[in-house]
Amino acid sequence: MKVLVISFRFAPFNSIGSNRVNALVEFFKKNDIEYKVITSYVGKHRQKDFLPDKNVHYVSWFDFRKFKKIKYNEYDESENRDNSSKSAPKISWKIKIVLLVKKILLSFLYPDPYITWVFNAKSVGDKIVRNFAPDVIYSSSYPYSSHITASYLSKKYKVKWFAELRDPWVDNHVKKNNSFFIDFVERKYSKRVLKYACRLVTVSNVWKKSFENLYNTPCHLVRNGYVNNKVVSVKASKTHLIIKQNNKTILYTGSIFPENQNIESFLINFNELACKNSNYKFCYVGGQVNYLRTLIRELNLNRENFILMDKVPYSESVSLQKQADFLLVLNWMNDKNDNAKGVIPGKFYEYLGANKPILLWNEGQNNELLDLSININKKSSGKKVLIINQGNSLLKIIESFCYSYDMEAVQQYSREKQFNLLLLEFYKKNE
Repeated sequence: MKVLVISFRFAPFNSIGSNRVNALVEFFKKNDIEYKVITSYVGKHRQKDFLPDKNVHYVSWFDFRKFKKIKYNEYDESENRDNSSKSAPKISWKIKIVLLVKKILLSFLYPDPYITWVFNAKSVGDKIVRNFAPDVIYSSSYPYSSHITASYLSKKYKVKWFAELRDPWVDNHVKKNNSFFIDFVERKYSKRVLKYACRLVTVSNVWKKSFENLYNTPCHLVRNGYVNNKVVSVKASKTHLIIKQNNKTILYTGSIFPENQNIESFLINFNELACKNSNYKFCYVGGQVNYLRTLIRELNLNRENFILMDKVPYSESVSLQKQADFLLVLNWMNDKNDNAKGVIPGKFYEYLGANKPILLWNEGQNNELLDLSININKKSSGKKVLIINQGNSLLKIIESFCYSYDMEAVQQYSREKQFNLLLLEFYKKNE
């Protein structure tokens, strides 16, 4: 079996999406599946242990956000640090104008701001397909431009193609395009690109049904899953913020979507908890430190109860999860988009792998993440997920939680199990 993977984001890029594709390639290595990868240069990165792979082909592209051509991968030695006591930087009117101009220009790039990488990716893809002769092309998005290259190669060389949509292209729950014209264009164009795919792949049942109805193509469910990672060493300057004698830390890693995840409600209730028991700390690790710092100030919360840290490499993030006492997931709040009911943050599976109590801040939501959590709890001897629908008596709710450390109930959500299901699909004949 030979597989050509096409993904704009890949190591050393540091994101939940790239980590999924990285894990898939590691799965191929482990199972003696020949592979090639077409991806983009990252530029400066913070993956100190990154080692180039001769089977991975990087292409240059023009980043309109920075007005700069990205044509290398270079390790950046700058350190991540605790930013909980720093004030948010002020933005001058000149910078605001530049940001506005960039936003306008980016709006003309379709289907995503990374479209320029497709031109080089197609050229590299032509050479690889002719020399490597893959049995399967596997493309992954976001960004959706990855599928444009895959569609071109699949059509030209008659190669079986699997298109992975980790998020919906049409009716996306984050982009929220309310324009009838944009919706019309995306439906027509995405159907045109994806019509050459023999299978679609996605990460939730809601999206599986949605995609099969929209594209009239069989869709396979491969959940994000977790990797059985070992704890890596994290510098003392970071770990001392998490590990303190008598401290109980609630950790949240990654992105927050303020319009649809009620972090504000959680912070208010947590602050009340911490005022009753000062041993509790909430720690955030990710790229929205300034947003949280401002929110904490506006809500007049006790800053001593919060630890805010910049982004860290994926391996360090996983290690910090294993050192925390509780791991927080914010459920997606009700919105008019039906696809929103299929949102299951990748961190949910990471948390399962960390084998620490998961706090699902649910607030009465009814969606696939809630169903998944309930099913996991039913299969566990104790419980894996504490579902919180209201913040009253949060301290009592958390301290009475009986967590089950037995991993048997969640083994099916390991990435290895999920990728094995995908591999079976690879070997099926086209219908």
